Amino acid sequence: MAQYGNRQAILDTVLQIETMFPTPQPSRLENSPLPPRGDPTPPPGISAEAYHQGLHRGPPPGLVRVCPPSLTPTRVLCNENVSLFSDFARYLDNMADEDGRPVVVDLTCLICMEHKLSVSCHPSADYLSFDPAGFEWMTVLPCGHFFGSDCLEDWLTVSASTTTTTTAAAAAAAAAAAAAGEIEEGEEVEEVEMGVEVGVGACPVCRFEMAYSCGHQIPTHPYNPVAPRAGQVPATLPEGGEIPNACHGCYERRVANAADRLRHLLFPRDIVPADLRWADSAEVLQRTSMRFRERVLDFLVMNEHFIAW
Repeated sequence: MAQYGNRQAILDTVLQIETMFPTPQPSRLENSPLPPRGDPTPPPGISAEAYHQGLHRGPPPGLVRVCPPSLTPTRVLCNENVSLFSDFARYLDNMADEDGRPVVVDLTCLICMEHKLSVSCHPSADYLSFDPAGFEWMTVLPCGHFFGSDCLEDWLTVSASTTTTTTAAAAAAAAAAAAAGEIEEGEEVEEVEMGVEVGVGACPVCRFEMAYSCGHQIPTHPYNPVAPRAGQVPATLPEGGEIPNACHGCYERRVANAADRLRHLLFPRDIVPADLRWADSAEVLQRTSMRFRERVLDFLVMNEHFIAW
């Protein structure tokens, strides 16, 4: 009886504990059928029916299909489509055209028709395939035509030995300058009229004479492809450039003559001692007159800030 009483006490205790902790009921999520494994949830903006039944092949909504990159075509300029320096001068610094396409300037000397001109510092593979010994630096003339430097030098030498520039036009230009007050009569006019005729070369294409109005020869301007165009080649005539009336030497002489005329006007040489106010006035005037002339000639250094033919 004692064992039965203990067993009954244990059962009563278990029933009491079960009443304190009821058995949990299954939730709604557990009663709902589970979706198939690997079935993703439809993205926003697409119904489940359309997502599971009619998936289209293509990028998700909101994405843009990216096209594969394409190579930009290279623009090649050669003798067949280029005749003047102005046709490709604007491409030299950036080597790209207005549409952003790479530009390769592949030119041949028009005198020898053999040497490639060293124009572009960004050449193409075909351009690099030539023997470097066959390259020649390019020289540009005021008329805009371009040639190999060595070939052009030989051409101008031969051309100058067979043709001469008449000094009549140079003498007339000097006389007109004297009449306009640019030079004193008998100075530069006499120098020209003494004149031994000087041979000057001409462009092999258009026969443009490489001579200033003073009769001296216009220097050529080689182009270095590894340096910017600015400071190397002045604006050609087709680009709106101009040729000075005289060479640099004649220009300096004209400036010096003009300075002397203005100096003599400001400080007359026919003043007699009686016209001087103080004892040292003559020395002061002479020293100031010379300083004025030197100061005027100092302005010639401004020519270093621009390039001209």
